[in-house]
Amino acid sequence: MEERRIYPRMRVGREAAVTIENRVSPLLCTVEDISLSGVRLTMAKNLLSEVFSNISLAISDALSVDLGAHVAWQSEYEGKNTYGLHFNRINDSDRGKLAEYIRDNSFKELREQWWKGL
Repeated sequence: MEERRIYPRMRVGREAAVTIENRVSPLLCTVEDISLSGVRLTMAKNLLSEVFSNISLAISDALSVDLGAHVAWQSEYEGKNTYGLHFNRINDSDRGKLAEYIRDNSFKELREQWWKGL
């Protein structure tokens, strides 16, 4: 299958928290992968697509960004809900933080994958 993404995805596989607009407590999730244009999240909650229009995403202390997204696809398997989100609103400052996170962590991911191959 041909890759259609403009920005390559970086595998993350780290716990994170999503805070939905007007909600006090964050929802725990896992960031499976991320790029400058979107993210794949897995969580126990089944949410309506509209809730992702204004969220904060925090990957531990490494990254925290405010953004808007729409659900490009969704699946459910064994009680886990996976959402493929496409960013439709992210300010320049947060986009810069996201690019820095990807740059700083993509080398680590590449190195780990390389060592697994030996």
